[in-house]
Amino acid sequence: MLSRATVSAALIAALLAFAGLPLAPALGAGGRATPLGAVRSWYFAEGTTDYGFEEYICVQNPSLRDATVRATYMLPESDGAGQIAGDPFVVPPFSRTTITVGNQVGASDVSVKI
Repeated sequence: MLSRATVSAALIAALLAFAGLPLAPALGAGGRATPLGAVRSWYFAEGTTDYGFEEYICVQNPSLRDATVRATYMLPESDGAGQIAGDPFVVPPFSRTTITVGNQVGASDVSVKI
């Protein structure tokens, strides 16, 4: 079972660009800059698929190689607390895919780790 996404530097850059964030090195532990390619996980906090909301996560791969990705869904105590590990999936080069979070967790508040 994978606990971390296998993500290329190009995929990370695409996530940053999609989120409107600058393509600069991230700050790691102790406030030190880390190379962009060293970031292996992304957290999307405080999402929900309850109360009539829909949540989607778009994953893009602009690189020359396949990117293997896994999403882990974290639920609150009231909804059965714990983590649901999604199956890993491959995003082919120069393509994107969309995760429909509600299809994975039903109606719930949810945080997602990619």
